[in-house]
Amino acid sequence: MLKFMLYPITSAFALSTLLAGCNFASQEDVPNSSTPRSVKLIHVDQLSSSQQRRFPGKLYASQQADLAFRISGELIQLDLVEGQYVAQGD
Repeated sequence: MLKFMLYPITSAFALSTLLAGCNFASQEDVPNSSTPRSVKLIHVDQLSSSQQRRFPGKLYASQQADLAFRISGELIQLDLVEGQYVAQGD
């Protein structure tokens, strides 16, 4: 018997809590869009400051590659520009 009474009471309490949480906007809460809002502007000038900040640190590569060559020896001359694309056999 208590179980049958508890269900409607709990449902009514949950429904009233949900409805109390709803906030319906009244006419006073809605801003008037016909009047323009004022805006405050500030002109920012560049400062001629010679202040420097130094942050010591170390940089490490995020990736490393192990290279292997077919011919051993020292590379004396390389007729390429940095960033230039090359094809196989060039």
